[in-house]
Amino acid sequence: IQPQLGDAMFASLHIADVGIFRRLSSAPFARWRSCNNSTVCTPCNIQMWRVFCMKYEGRIEDYNFGTLVRLDVSQEYSQENTILVPRVQFYSIEIARNRRGLNDCHYEAAQKAKAEAAS
Repeated sequence: IQPQLGDAMFASLHIADVGIFRRLSSAPFARWRSCNNSTVCTPCNIQMWRVFCMKYEGRIEDYNFGTLVRLDVSQEYSQENTILVPRVQFYSIEIARNRRGLNDCHYEAAQKAKAEAAS
């Protein structure tokens, strides 16, 4: 696959992208397209994410710093579509979404709007 300008599949959010993606790509508790408080915040999932996140202590600066992540990848950031998670969890979710092409819809919408504005 040849990367093209704006292709999120090849975007890098952190130097540890590859390791994060490999470690998490098959995790049963990880949901990429959409998630909600009940899937992210169950005691079982909280514990699994905690174990995952702690592996990056000292490797990712502010790994546990609170960061907003979209619950539904197809929607923009909004009060209803965000949840606060540790930074490494945000990286994990967004890296996986990028690699799977789930964020492409936003780039395509921006390109369409740009073309319409130029017309």
